[in-house]
Amino acid sequence: MAKFASIWVIPAIAAAKDLEVHQMDVKTAFLYEDINAEIFMKQPEGYSNGSNQVCYLKKSLYGLKQSLHCWYHWIHEFMLEHSFRWAEADHAVYYTDRLIVAIYVDDLVIVGKELNDVNSMKCLLASIFEMIDLGEIHVCLGIQVTWD
Repeated sequence: MAKFASIWVIPAIAAAKDLEVHQMDVKTAFLYEDINAEIFMKQPEGYSNGSNQVCYLKKSLYGLKQSLHCWYHWIHEFMLEHSFRWAEADHAVYYTDRLIVAIYVDDLVIVGKELNDVNSMKCLLASIFEMIDLGEIHVCLGIQVTWD
């Protein structure tokens, strides 16, 4: 997850440099990556076949300790494959010459000089992940953002 300070600083930089700032929410962020541990769970309520069998998890689930790590690994590989570099000061902030993407749990803040670049990134992300396009940033982590 991006550091809270990064989430504060990125919109400030964007305002100073007159950049576009948009936000997206990944609907099922924690369900993309195969789980890298052996985890068993009781049969879910309503699914039980009456036996004492357990379920072996192949994919990450919400609520597991490993879920955030699995999601971060997945999105990290995705960003590197698309020529992004990660910021030394914050490993959940990725950048190219034209874009900055900050990841905070399942929210992404996308910053760019050109709206076309931002929209292209949003289309690329939406082609891989099930996402909600929140448009221009207005609220992020309880911080209200107003543009003049």
